[in-house]
Amino acid sequence: MAEFTGTGYIPLPSSLHIKDSPIHGQGLFAKTDITSDTELGESHVFLMQDWDGDEVKRKEWLRTALGAFINHSSTPNCSVEIRYNVAELITLQDIKTGDEITVTYDEEAFKQLIAGEEVERREKRVSYNGSDGVPIREEVVQYHGEAVVTRNLYGSLCLNTPNVLFADIDFYNVHLKQRISAFWTYILMIFGYLHYYFTPNLIYNFSWNVLGVELQYYTAKYLNEINPGLLVFGLGLILWLIIKSRNGGPYGSDKQRGEKSTAMAMAPIKEFSELYPDWHMRVYRTPAGLRVMVMHDVFNPNDSVVQEFFDALETDPQYVWMCKRQNCFRARVSPKPWRVLANDVEQKLNQGVWPVGKDLLAERKAWVEAYDSAAENFASCHFIEEVGSGSVNDACEKLRVVHDKYCKADELGLKIA
Repeated sequence: MAEFTGTGYIPLPSSLHIKDSPIHGQGLFAKTDITSDTELGESHVFLMQDWDGDEVKRKEWLRTALGAFINHSSTPNCSVEIRYNVAELITLQDIKTGDEITVTYDEEAFKQLIAGEEVERREKRVSYNGSDGVPIREEVVQYHGEAVVTRNLYGSLCLNTPNVLFADIDFYNVHLKQRISAFWTYILMIFGYLHYYFTPNLIYNFSWNVLGVELQYYTAKYLNEINPGLLVFGLGLILWLIIKSRNGGPYGSDKQRGEKSTAMAMAPIKEFSELYPDWHMRVYRTPAGLRVMVMHDVFNPNDSVVQEFFDALETDPQYVWMCKRQNCFRARVSPKPWRVLANDVEQKLNQGVWPVGKDLLAERKAWVEAYDSAAENFASCHFIEEVGSGSVNDACEKLRVVHDKYCKADELGLKIA
């Protein structure tokens, strides 16, 4: 924060100084180690001018030295919190001597500051799980160039990257249409059962009142008065068996159903590849679906072709929103804890949004040690095939090595979790 001393005005706190930045122009750099959740000072001050009676006709945010020299990063180490009429710059993690101080310009509060708009007075501390945490409120475990590995709310490691495109396909979504169709077969069977045993006029009344068809006349004329309840139940059963057979067979093994699900999930990937033959995609098997890593180029999360890619693969809408909101892509690179931990260990980290209180750090360390030990025997995904051109971007390949190492993607003997 700006200070007045006996020698005059000091625009920066003693822990920071300004020098040439590899990001852009000049930036703020740490002169000493700074701990997480430290208030560095005021980046903007809110002024109200041009009063017209009780109404403020013009409002303005003025930058301090902190606000003037802080640069943008998609993986920032600081955030802006609005407190009454000042914008406070606060560290999100421990910062080492020589590190540049950064925020994300995509943070909603920062956009509003620059535009001179009204700003919400306190940034919400929420995790990725709500898709509104900007930036992601998670412990930083490791940096890999522009990418960063964080520990999420429940304890797994996640790889966050500003420009290497990932998308997950959930088998549940792949089979959603089948599930909806199966639901209607259950309705048919229930309808038929009720008509046959309890309400002999149920189907007749429904066909006449809803469909305008005198079904009783046709069953008497063509079906020798066979009970329509039996016919409707039989139709529902036949349709159900057809739907189940398309999902590996009602009596198929887990392996058969898994192979069928993989083939169904691969279909939109290959269809997209036909539309964009210059794309190169690596496909991985996850516990509940597939993961696609795009290798031929880097992308901005807000590119129109990225949205087209997400739509084609029917990517989870929450993940899509997170990518746009937080201006990054994300992939879980260690197992979900409840899939690997013993029953006598807490199945989730359960400490809330990072940073946590110092009184919880010892407990956190013990949990992480137990989790890391258990996770050693599992993979997060397995590489299965490549689709497309085979062209490889250098940045994508570097991150591919990091991703595959964390996930143990080539250790096919390990169970994925």
